[in-house]
Amino acid sequence: MFAVDLNLAVSARMLTLGVFIPVSGGVGDPFGVCKIFADAISVFTLYWLVRCLGQSLPEFVLVRILASTVRARAVVAALRLIADQVGRLSIFSSTCHSGSSPS
Repeated sequence: MFAVDLNLAVSARMLTLGVFIPVSGGVGDPFGVCKIFADAISVFTLYWLVRCLGQSLPEFVLVRILASTVRARAVVAALRLIADQVGRLSIFSSTCHSGSSPS
């Protein structure tokens, strides 16, 4: 592969991530963040299998675009899961360390 070919693949990946990260944030609401994250992991596993079969530049670029959509979903879902856990921990710690007992 030449540098121009790799440039096309990198550009396609960055453009796809730029589009699908904001879109993935809205998708997690109706379907549930855990389901979106699990689906992203399973599709990403399939991506690694399909990636080995690509023989031409268009196949390579299409597989990179697929991977980028999956990565966008996984990143957004993981960040939302972490934010939910951190939010719960901060509420718990402020309640427990306030110095007053709950009535």
